[in-house]
Amino acid sequence: MKIGIDYNGVITTNTPFFRTLISKMKAEWVCLTVSNDDVEKLLSYSGIRIPVFRDNFSTFYDVPRQKYELAKQAGVDLVIDDMQEVVDYLNQRDIKAIRWQ
Repeated sequence: MKIGIDYNGVITTNTPFFRTLISKMKAEWVCLTVSNDDVEKLLSYSGIRIPVFRDNFSTFYDVPRQKYELAKQAGVDLVIDDMQEVVDYLNQRDIKAIRWQ
């Protein structure tokens, strides 16, 4: 299973938990982000080393669609995101998603 996880609002809410989950769970993990932050560096500082799939756009024009395109590009089976709009959009298509609160 390949799991895509959002950085801002998911990993940032409980970094120690996700660091442990990612290291222990037998899955392939990737980070999906539309953030302009240097997420690779931020993940590395937190001890999480997973590939990052970033949106090519510099604006947040349609986050659900942007996340869908990233998830398709990454080939993920499941997405964990904090935005209900993203979760609904992905679930209405061919990617399963759950909301992290």
